[in-house]
Amino acid sequence: MVSAPTEVVEITGARHDLGSKTLDVARLAVDAALRLSAGQIA
Repeated sequence: MVSAPTEVVEITGARHDLGSKTLDVARLAVDAALRLSAGQIA
């Protein structure tokens, strides 16, 4: 259990190893984390 705000982010086309031919999956995950830490998640 995580005792902090969390967000589930779906990144369509991403693989379990974060590989994607069209998306920068790691960047999208970091962007989501930064938005969450800044309180910008609805």
